[in-house]
Amino acid sequence: IEAIEKMLGALKGHPSVIDLAALTSVIFERQKEDPPIFPGGIAFPHGRTNSVRSLVLVTATCPEPIPFRETPIRLIFLIGVPKLAITDYLEMTSFLARHVQGVELVDRLVQANDLSSFLGEFPGAA
Repeated sequence: IEAIEKMLGALKGHPSVIDLAALTSVIFERQKEDPPIFPGGIAFPHGRTNSVRSLVLVTATCPEPIPFRETPIRLIFLIGVPKLAITDYLEMTSFLARHVQGVELVDRLVQANDLSSFLGEFPGAA
């Protein structure tokens, strides 16, 4: 919860966020229902809501894993997407599900020092 709250805080004042409180509510409701956790310690808290104008993404790396149920979380991708932008949402989550796999890649992403290094770890990003 604390990690997600910090990530949502990074969106305060973002021009694509219409209503941060509504986005926060949608994200946490989704977390209660079925928290999206992928193998390797990757979490995808997300929500489809009209409280954002366009897709927003906040990424957090966790050098010290955050325990969540039985899974130690090392990488978090928080996604907010407008309700009508389902194609954008599906493309983003599909890309992440396909490309963020394997302990070695997660290790490199968590250890990246800046955005350029982080993005450079994705296959074919060179």
